[in-house]
Amino acid sequence: MARLVELARQRAAKGDCETESQSGAEVCVSVKHASLNCDEAFDGESYRSCSLSISYEVSTDYRGQSSLDVDVECEASIDTKKRQGFSGYEVAQDDESHTLYANDSESETMQLSYFFSGFDEVYKASVSTASCEIDDVSLN
Repeated sequence: MARLVELARQRAAKGDCETESQSGAEVCVSVKHASLNCDEAFDGESYRSCSLSISYEVSTDYRGQSSLDVDVECEASIDTKKRQGFSGYEVAQDDESHTLYANDSESETMQLSYFFSGFDEVYKASVSTASCEIDDVSLN
């Protein structure tokens, strides 16, 4: 049982992982930090937009002489409170390409943007979820 708990902890620390089919190399991405910054509307009582920064690390155990092309996709949702209409959530996503070499890693920060209508009168926003996953990996 203790071994299963340890394996689950290690997998959570690695984040999402994929195996490149030709080399057998494992490529993993993990979110390190997410922060939300919102810009006030002209009325000073609601937000017109928010920007979410997701910091992540992508790494590989690849041991070959070539390189790996890695596509990472991040998605996040924010909870919003509105003066008018229904409170709810907004979702945004984006992707980024990386080139990794033997036993390589890269850290990156991705910006996701959320825009609100003036009619929504969003007065509160908070991060609900933020995740990144390996979308594709291929050997060069």
